[in-house]
Amino acid sequence: DESVVTVSEDGTVTAVDHGQTEITVSALDGRVTASFQVSVKPRIQSVYFRKTRPVMVVGETFVPMAEILPMEAAPYYALELFSSDESVARIQGDAVVAEAPGRAVITVRAGLAEASYSVTVTRSLEEAEVMAEPAAFLGSPVEPPVTVHLNGQLLEEGRDYTLAYRNNTAPGTGTVTITGMGLYSGRITAEFAIAVPVPQGLSAENEEKGLRLS
Repeated sequence: DESVVTVSEDGTVTAVDHGQTEITVSALDGRVTASFQVSVKPRIQSVYFRKTRPVMVVGETFVPMAEILPMEAAPYYALELFSSDESVARIQGDAVVAEAPGRAVITVRAGLAEASYSVTVTRSLEEAEVMAEPAAFLGSPVEPPVTVHLNGQLLEEGRDYTLAYRNNTAPGTGTVTITGMGLYSGRITAEFAIAVPVPQGLSAENEEKGLRLS
């Protein structure tokens, strides 16, 4: 079937289109012949990711979806996944496992075709230790210092997280929301006290009729 392969006078076999055919070889005197089957795979035009997850959290597993074009070529090729940094994003079968904060490139290959996407692995702030210092009432919004530790590491505001204060004007309890950024994700909230300072040289005592300063 010359629509599948052609054979030149010197015996060179050239694939023309996908399919199957039989090639017969004969001796010059025609007394001896042999035949064999030839299968030609469809040529891959491209491979692409149909579903990716560019941001993952440590411990998360995700199965990206890739497809081969043209579709009739898909049954003839296996898709293989690779990671540029297995310590950050590890390949397990057809899945990507987030191992540690960082960035990696995930590549899928089929034949000579390949496609890639970048993934950022973050660590959740859910288990972070947060300390917000108490603040003195000033009559205006207060934003006391906040420290955030995660796995024994001191995180940095503006690089690892942002802060947003609420209820931070009147005496009582204020709140601060810590939102992860960069290689950290998630959101946690901490409380801090806002107290009215006692004037120097005076002491405050509670009495049944109210507050007495002396």
